[in-house]
Amino acid sequence: MKAAGMRIGNRSALVLGFVVLAGLGVAGPAAAIKSAQKFALSTQLGAAPTANPTARIGEGTAFVKGLGLDESLAVQVFNAPGGPTLLVTGQSPLIIREVVPGTLTSLVGDPTYSYRWSFAFPRNLQSPAPGVIAALTDFQLTIPSNVTKSGDALLPLFATMGCSGTQLSRYSADYTTSFDSAIESSQTVDASQPCPANPGVAPVSISIHSWFDDISADLADERQFAPVNVNIYLPKDIATNFSQFPTCAPATILSNESTCPAGPPAVMTPQVTLPPPPASKVSLTRPARGLLLAKRGKATITVALNGAGTIAVVVKAKAGKQAVVVAKGAATSTKAGKLPVALTLTRLGKALVKKAGRKGLSVSLTATGTLTGQRPATKVLRLLRLRG
Repeated sequence: MKAAGMRIGNRSALVLGFVVLAGLGVAGPAAAIKSAQKFALSTQLGAAPTANPTARIGEGTAFVKGLGLDESLAVQVFNAPGGPTLLVTGQSPLIIREVVPGTLTSLVGDPTYSYRWSFAFPRNLQSPAPGVIAALTDFQLTIPSNVTKSGDALLPLFATMGCSGTQLSRYSADYTTSFDSAIESSQTVDASQPCPANPGVAPVSISIHSWFDDISADLADERQFAPVNVNIYLPKDIATNFSQFPTCAPATILSNESTCPAGPPAVMTPQVTLPPPPASKVSLTRPARGLLLAKRGKATITVALNGAGTIAVVVKAKAGKQAVVVAKGAATSTKAGKLPVALTLTRLGKALVKKAGRKGLSVSLTATGTLTGQRPATKVLRLLRLRG
């Protein structure tokens, strides 16, 4: 992620954004300030995401506070060429619209972390107005699970590569309490959370909450503080495919974010590819002696589908030289397994079954099973007899 700021004429006030892929962490108060930085994050396994590549990848809120300045802000996250970028907007007491990109660095060979997100805040983001330095007291952000496609492969925005035990992360920041960006204190927060309950490669969403419980003592002593440098270290098991998602230039985000693209991925080598989703597979249980018994215009057939999806069954018979539908039914599967499908005889079917008598009507049965988001599969049973 990155930071952003709010505009007042030619000046800007700080709006800080950061990502921490870990559980609750608390930094001890640094020497020059009395407040302790805290954060919490949860990662959730993505639920069968549908490919939806877009440059807008998340949203959240922020709150900044200083002497004479309290403002709630809206945050949108965009994929920019240099890394994830925040668009921060506010309406009162200041009209705010600012973009600041971040830098994402791969930490090859690091035993604990996979990436470092780095931000450096210029002076005009540290002070929104003469005599005021704005502290970011609360920041919340959610980046939903999302995937894009490269051929038949699904490429997740965020994914766990598989981990056991805990995820470790680190947040560090340098703060200034003056107007010359001089670093007067630093805080480092180490945090952890249990690994997602999945041992293999899987897409994840992330939710972040960073805050200071109380900065009133600092403000009372006129210790207004703002970060100068921020580094976020992501857990070792987390991988990203940011390069595969559409990007939006910071200038476009700032001028009109609604024009940011949703389109094909960049031509880059993906870091992680999800296993292909299973193909639809349907099977039928042949009724005893090949006999379908109809009572009061109803019959039943057992169909198996290999996951959540839909099942449609059609029963046909010969009427002269033509094949006609004599019964049909449908069902919805919520998980893999067998499912009874109720069949309703058509008006013509009832007449033909009655005419066939105890001998039964010679029919064929076709079951079509379709997993959610996949192509259908069919199975046919022949040489059945439908009898009333």
